[in-house]
Amino acid sequence: MVVIIRIIITMAGEGIRFKKAGYLIPKHMIKIKDKTMFEWAMLTLKDFYGEEFIFVTLEKNNDLSFINEKCKLLGIKKRKIVSIDNITSGQAETVLKAEKEISLDEPILIYNVDTYVEPYELRKTDIKGYGFVPCFKANGTHWSFVKFDSNKRIFDITEKVRISEYASIGLYYFCSFSLFKKCFGKYYSQESKEKYIAPIYNILIKDNKEVYTSILDSKKVHILGTPEEVKSFEEK
Repeated sequence: MVVIIRIIITMAGEGIRFKKAGYLIPKHMIKIKDKTMFEWAMLTLKDFYGEEFIFVTLEKNNDLSFINEKCKLLGIKKRKIVSIDNITSGQAETVLKAEKEISLDEPILIYNVDTYVEPYELRKTDIKGYGFVPCFKANGTHWSFVKFDSNKRIFDITEKVRISEYASIGLYYFCSFSLFKKCFGKYYSQESKEKYIAPIYNILIKDNKEVYTSILDSKKVHILGTPEEVKSFEEK
């Protein structure tokens, strides 16, 4: 049976660090080497180009033609664009803005526009379980961290608390949109400053639902989330 996955690309942040560094355009439009940040990020998902992509962007970015043009160049044929008026309280809430474009029983894969993993390092066939969070070895504390067993089943996941050397690349799978909504509602039943996705998986883990990881080669993961990281990538 062919499983259809809806790919949700969250690109509705303000990109404050880039604005402070003097960039005047949305960060996903920034040219890095011979491609825009958007193109680099989408190359990560090359094995998923047959799926439907849903891009959630800010209306003030005025980037519909940009998204369509780059998707045509990349070969992403099935796509929808959701423009929102205001900044959300975080990536997790941004995902909910795509609700009208997704059936509740459809699996979802959530990704950002500031991480580039070399093509085909991520494969659709790697995905399993109720949730799936691919990781790589990373330094520092500014990541979502996971702990997992010998079967690569995750038993703890934290936001910016270094519980292991393995960090999420920022890609998150849920076996259905309804499951994501349910976990979001449970985890964020009280107000939170910023609504991240990674900690939501702890709801599934507590319910003994399988959440798995795969380990990617750190040399093939390129982070583009800050001006400094972009400069480092340009110098490679």
